[in-house]
Amino acid sequence: MTERFRPDRDAGPRDPGGAEALGADLGALCRTAAAGLGTAVAYVVLAEDGRHRIAAFAGPADRAGLAGDAFHGAATAADAVVTTACPSAGLVVGAPIRDSSGTRLGALCLADAGPRDLSEAEIRQVRDLAGLAASRIRLDRMERETSAHETRYHLLAQHATDMIVWAAPDGTRRFVSPACRALLGYEPEELVGRPPYELVHPDDVEAAARTAEAFVQGDRDRLVTCQRYRRRDGAFIWAEAIVNRTRGRDGETTGFVALVRDVSDRRLAEDAMREGETRYRALADGLPQIVWVIRGGDGAATYVNRQFRAYFGPSSPEQAGRMVAIHPDDRVRVEAGWEALHRGVAWVPVEARLRRHDGFHRWHRLMIIPMGQGAETSEYIATALDIDDIVVARNQLTETTDLLRLAQEAIGAAIWDWDRRAGVIRHSRESARLLGVLPEAHGGDVVETTSAEMSAHIHPDDAAHMQAEFRRSVATRTTYAVEYRVACPEAEGGYRWLNGFGRLVFDDAQAEVVRVVGLNLDVSGRKAAEQRIAHLARHDPLTDLPNRTLFRERLEQVLTEVRRSGGSAAVLCLDLDRFKLVNDTLGHPAGDALLAVVAARLRAALRAEDVVARLGGDEFAIIEVGAGRPGDTRALCERLIELVGQPIRALGHMMSVGLSIGVARVPEDGLDGDALFKRADLALYRAKADGRNTSRFFEAAMDAAVEERRRLELDLRAALGGGGLEAHYQPVVRIATGAIRGFEALVRWRHPERGLVPPGVFIPLAEETGLIAAIGARILLDACRDAAAWPDPDLIVAVNVSAVQFRQDGLLRSVTSALAETGLPARRLELEITETLLVEDSAAVLATLRALRDLGVRIALDDFGIGYSSLSYLRKFPFDKIKIDRSFVEDFANPSTAAIVRSVVGLGLQLGIAICAEGVETREQLALMEREGCTEAQGYFLSPPVPAAEAAAFAQGARTLRAA
Repeated sequence: MTERFRPDRDAGPRDPGGAEALGADLGALCRTAAAGLGTAVAYVVLAEDGRHRIAAFAGPADRAGLAGDAFHGAATAADAVVTTACPSAGLVVGAPIRDSSGTRLGALCLADAGPRDLSEAEIRQVRDLAGLAASRIRLDRMERETSAHETRYHLLAQHATDMIVWAAPDGTRRFVSPACRALLGYEPEELVGRPPYELVHPDDVEAAARTAEAFVQGDRDRLVTCQRYRRRDGAFIWAEAIVNRTRGRDGETTGFVALVRDVSDRRLAEDAMREGETRYRALADGLPQIVWVIRGGDGAATYVNRQFRAYFGPSSPEQAGRMVAIHPDDRVRVEAGWEALHRGVAWVPVEARLRRHDGFHRWHRLMIIPMGQGAETSEYIATALDIDDIVVARNQLTETTDLLRLAQEAIGAAIWDWDRRAGVIRHSRESARLLGVLPEAHGGDVVETTSAEMSAHIHPDDAAHMQAEFRRSVATRTTYAVEYRVACPEAEGGYRWLNGFGRLVFDDAQAEVVRVVGLNLDVSGRKAAEQRIAHLARHDPLTDLPNRTLFRERLEQVLTEVRRSGGSAAVLCLDLDRFKLVNDTLGHPAGDALLAVVAARLRAALRAEDVVARLGGDEFAIIEVGAGRPGDTRALCERLIELVGQPIRALGHMMSVGLSIGVARVPEDGLDGDALFKRADLALYRAKADGRNTSRFFEAAMDAAVEERRRLELDLRAALGGGGLEAHYQPVVRIATGAIRGFEALVRWRHPERGLVPPGVFIPLAEETGLIAAIGARILLDACRDAAAWPDPDLIVAVNVSAVQFRQDGLLRSVTSALAETGLPARRLELEITETLLVEDSAAVLATLRALRDLGVRIALDDFGIGYSSLSYLRKFPFDKIKIDRSFVEDFANPSTAAIVRSVVGLGLQLGIAICAEGVETREQLALMEREGCTEAQGYFLSPPVPAAEAAAFAQGARTLRAA
């Protein structure tokens, strides 16, 4: 070892003899073999790089041919000691030469001129000589390899930038590489044989010695130390020494090899890094954010700042522990960010709620930045900024903004800002949409247009008004406000109505308006509603015909023209015949459909200048402008009657009505609108009285009839309040026994001058004027009071209830009050209703009937058969009695009539309902009704209606007779 590390820097590796020495040794071996075996020649063949060569030869020169002739066969075939013969050599002996692994290195060969045999001892001798040759070859190769290693080591030591030192076990340097010149400024010879610590910085000697002593005494084979060394120039450098222990065959320490390099720059960098880390930690602790560093492998936190510790308190460094601190509703977002970050996607700031050490959650904005080189991420820097106050404020702002937006949407407000100097108007999306300037697929919140582009969308009729209003606002320095229309293809009429407001901003120095900030309200709905309201105020909503108001206005216009320029006209009052029957039987929807058809037919029959109006219900009116002779107007009336009288199909029904018309002519019958309309109405009244479905012209005598009707109404009202109305009673008799079942109360009007007024005169008048309800309530009370005084406690009193009275909410209350006031048991009161009432609103009617039935009141179906009801009503409600109308009794000889009566009677008997025949005038009719199965009867043959006193006497006598 001392030779290999001698300090002569020019010395090279030792040469143990090389190829010449190997050839000499193999030649001696060949001579020994030839002499020992007595052969002519002996030689060694070596295999090198796939080829064979004779490395040594022994024998006379003139016998070399023997070797040449046998060379190929003996050299390649010798896998063991073999003997062969060839033409030129009588004997060839070959023995393989192998290394320790068995690899063939070559062969030891012997040749002789004549043939001969080898003994076993000779063969062993050949094999031994081949083994000696193998050992010598192996030795040669080992020496050459050692020489190569020493050469490379010498080159490494001479040219390495790190200083290489070999030291004895006591630490004394035995070899120092030339790199010491650059590292320390010394020559290698100056450092060899010197103690190990003389160049170490005094402050580092103790620690270095203690470390070296522990290493020497220990079992480790490697030590890395770093300390300061003094250079020749007196400067100190930081040097790192990597020391490796060398051991002998017995395992004992034979020395140490050290690799020493200058790490001053690295040390400065480390010091700077430590200082930077100190500053970083101070900065991180001073930041408002929570900061922590996450290890890339397991996600553990390797650093947390002061805010982290203050917020979370004692916290788990593991990632799972930190995830628990995230609000459950926010963990999915954070985990998704982590997964994206691991896939190489940049982290997007995530807002999440973090649980404080006291359990309270606050909003934070999380940011995570990967750190590392290349694709490897060694760690992550994470920050969490407390934004709870910001989130609360933002939520409040969002809520306020949403409320403002809802308010704007609710009122259709749209914001705009007009920069007059730039000539640019900036619109909100809603403003641009309202003005029709919102580009397709526009994604921004602001749309800019020029003033010219804006003007192009304004209705031409509104431009001048807008400019005038703007000039007025500028002059008065007040808010700009104007209603105008803008083009809108999807709006009705192609324009949308807007109400614009603007606040003017002045440049006082220039005395000009530089900006206008305002909003637009979409008032198209309001405008349409105003127009619709105005239209509805002057038109009938069902038929869209002019109503009474517009009719009066048009009539006044026509009369004004006649007064000024002459001419003529006619006022026609129209009323549909049998329209009430359609409503009563088919319902109001069918009636409305019929009115719409009638209106269309009337409009089609008139000229454009004529006016047709619906005044209400089934009443219409026409102004025939420029009416000619009366015959022309009569022809018009006939044409209208013919058109309206044609059958009408609507809502699945076939309907038919008539038309009555009253006519007043202008100027013959006057030039006052109210007077003309009244006279046309009088003529209409006459047309109805004359059989309906006709027309009549006004005549002076008609005024007297109207006056008569007016006086009759006044008298009826007086009678209702003064006692002129009274109840008469007609007996209802059981046909089988002749016993009185009860009485039907019938109202009678005893006029102080006219006497008894027929019901057919005042009942229609009462229904038209609405007095029928009060009259019905009066008769109900009187009938209950009279019946309570009858001696027979089983007699029934029947009271008719009109449809008008039944529709009113107070019927049930009137019945209850009458029974309570008079003390009449409810079972003795029978209310008679007509079948037409059932078709009006069957559900409501049946509900009222059931409520009356629950009181104990009996219900009878009056005048059955003359209306349009179905027999199904008899199954829907358990009536106590069915009264067959007098017309069926009178016309019973007709087979159809008889069939109807039999059907009703049969159904009544099946359902357990009493059947009463009305209008029995003869004994034959009574017998006929009894034979057909009717159980009760009433009529003049049995008794006419009588006053209350006579009814009481009649009841007393009937009871006595039955007793007899």
